[in-house]
This record gives sequence, structure tokens and C-alpha cells, in this order.
Amino acid sequence: MFIEKVRIIFKKSFKRRSFFYRFFRNIYYKFKILLDFIIFKYKYKNCLWYYKFEKDKESYSQYGQDRFLLSLQCDGKTYVEIGANHPIRLNNTFLLEKNGWKGISIDALKKYSEDWKKYRSQKFINCAIGNANESKEYIEFYGNELWYDMMSGFKDYIREEDINSLNFKKYIVDVKPLCDVIDFETFDMLLIDAEGAEKKILEGANLEKYRPKYIMLENAKKIGGDDELRKYMKSLGYEIKARIGCTDEIYELLPESMKV
Repeated sequence: MFIEKVRIIFKKSFKRRSFFYRFFRNIYYKFKILLDFIIFKYKYKNCLWYYKFEKDKESYSQYGQDRFLLSLQCDGKTYVEIGANHPIRLNNTFLLEKNGWKGISIDALKKYSEDWKKYRSQKFINCAIGNANESKEYIEFYGNELWYDMMSGFKDYIREEDINSLNFKKYIVDVKPLCDVIDFETFDMLLIDAEGAEKKILEGANLEKYRPKYIMLENAKKIGGDDELRKYMKSLGYEIKARIGCTDEIYELLPESMKV
């Protein structure tokens, strides 16, 4: 897409943290958000496109994902979070925990393990999740911006432009299917933010057993979202309910797909 080519040229032309970089980055993101809204609503007129503009409401997520999740009806109030990153900053489950939810958060990043023990009461597991037991190369970004490490992930899914422009370290992580890691019999909500590895994670999640009512997935590789991922979710018995902040999507289990 033309806008993506412009973005790459722009990133190569200006130094990060310079005035021009920050100025044009803000313009780009505002235009991207508007374009994402137009493309998505054209395809899915009856679905909600949600973006948190209010600054006075309590939210720890990037675009108000946590407040939206709280609005959903879940009897058990249980979650499994994959790609949890920091326990509070830009986190999607801290507000859930504060409102009485129980759950497990999982992330391959080692740097925040002690912070999870310090700031969160729910269980944290430091490991990588995929569709098989294996070892894979993991890229961890770091730098001046606190959110750089949020782009960390399996090397297979990392953009070449990020490798070329950001500081990173790489190491081997053990990968396990979700069904081999969690000890829940069932849970209401599954959250996955894995920089492109979402489908692999779903393949090893044993959704036939757990059938969470809602699944939140990152779908940000294309502006307006990737329809192939939505088709895959439909094949699993889930239908898109909302898109949040041009990054994440909420899927709801179709009534006819519910586990008996």
C-alpha cells in the first residue's frame, strides 16, 4: 500500500526523536487511524470501531482495550493473556484484575518477570507460545522509547525495517502450545498480542476444549485489518465483533459453535 511505502521512506529520512520525525509521525498516525476506520467500516458496517479519545477515564491499555473488555458479559471473569509485556504500562488485563478478574499472563520477555511478581496478583508465566514444542529465535527490541520492546517477537515475524533501525538483542526461547502451559479447565477470554504469530498460537490453543466466549487478537499488519485472519477465526467458530484502535479485534464465539 502507498501509505506504507511513504512510512518506510520517512523512517529512513529522519532521525528518531528529531522534531521532524515526531511531527510527521503524529500526522501519519492520525491519517492511518482515519483510513483504518474508513476501510474497516466499509467492509463491516455493523461492527463497532472503537478508539479511546477520553483521557479522564481509567485505562491502562493503548486504545482503551481494557475498558472495552470490561463492558463484555462474562460470567466467570477469567482470562488468558499471551504477549503480556509490562504488567501495568499499556497492559490489557491490569484493569480487569483490579475489577476482580482471575487469569494467567504469558510472555517470552524475561526483563519484566520480577515486575509481574511485584505489581500483579495473578499468575505470570515467562515462556513463548506457539503450535508445537520447539526452540525458536526471539528478537527483543530496546531503546529510548518505552514501547520499543512491545514490537519484540519471533524473528520469523519481525519487520526488516525494525531490525535495521532499532537496537535489539536475540536469544533462543523454548516454545510450547498453550494447552501444555495453562491449568484452567475453561476461561472466558483469550487475549493474543504476538506481532504476527497469532495464528500459530491459536493452532496450539486447543480451542475445541476451552471455547472462550471472546478472543482479542492483534490484527495490524494491514490498515483496516487482514481479512484472511478474520476468515480463519470464522472457521474456528468466531465472528468479529469490534475493532479497537486500528490494532486489535474482538471476536465472539458464535452460538452454534458453543461447547455443549
